[in-house]
Amino acid sequence: MSTDQDYPTDATDSRAASPAAAQPAAGVPDIPPAQKKIEELREKAKDEQSKRKDAELKLQQIDAEIGALGQVTEDLKKISADYLKEYDGLKAARQHDSYFEADEKKCLANILGDVAVGKVTEKVAELLKPITELQKVIDDDAAKLDTYKTMRDKKEGIRDAKKKDFEKQKATAATIKNYQKDPLDALEREIRAAQDAGNFAIAYWLLVSRFAKKLQDTPEIPAPANFDAKLIAARDAYVTAIADFYDSDTTVKAAEKALETKRADIAEKKKNFEVDVREALSAIKPQRQAA
Repeated sequence: MSTDQDYPTDATDSRAASPAAAQPAAGVPDIPPAQKKIEELREKAKDEQSKRKDAELKLQQIDAEIGALGQVTEDLKKISADYLKEYDGLKAARQHDSYFEADEKKCLANILGDVAVGKVTEKVAELLKPITELQKVIDDDAAKLDTYKTMRDKKEGIRDAKKKDFEKQKATAATIKNYQKDPLDALEREIRAAQDAGNFAIAYWLLVSRFAKKLQDTPEIPAPANFDAKLIAARDAYVTAIADFYDSDTTVKAAEKALETKRADIAEKKKNFEVDVREALSAIKPQRQAA
């Protein structure tokens, strides 16, 4: 029996037929297992270092928070201790004040009598009334002033908008000679040049595509009568807005001045209130003494 079938020696050799996947792919370095493991460990070390930095930062933040809370706790302890230390004295002082107020009120009321006590109440209310009424007027005027200022701000915005409209109309008058004229002139010259050179197809294409489109995109030029009307309307609107703003501004300034005067008046009344009260009450005598 021939041994050629049992022991192949040509390209059908089993070693030659091993999978191509066992060989490194083209362009990929053949990294030994140990080296690959080292690279993986290095990447893992980088990740752990990053985590450690984050943990250290978080720990610093926690330490700072603990310190801050600890300081707050110590402050609260000191405040509480100081309060408790003064509490008994404060309580005794308040009790003394309450007893003094009740006893002296009863005593003075007995000395003055009901009529004189009534006169004290009436006189103080009489002297306080102008201050109270003026304070109400001041509060109302202050609210009105805020409204006036809001209206002035609104009219100032309208004035500025009308000014822009007027400036736009004036700018149109100043630039009308360049109202899309130059691009059309240039195209016209190019079209005529193409005709003169015998390139009638090119001339036609330039005319129906570029020239026609630019002509269509050119803003409509208002007739002189329409332009004058728009210009005059913009001017009149701006002039009206200016007048409205200055009227509103005058109202604000007048209200500010009036309010300033009233605030000075009430300050003077408050300053003199106690002197006026003492002077008025010194004339009120006890009932027995008055009798």
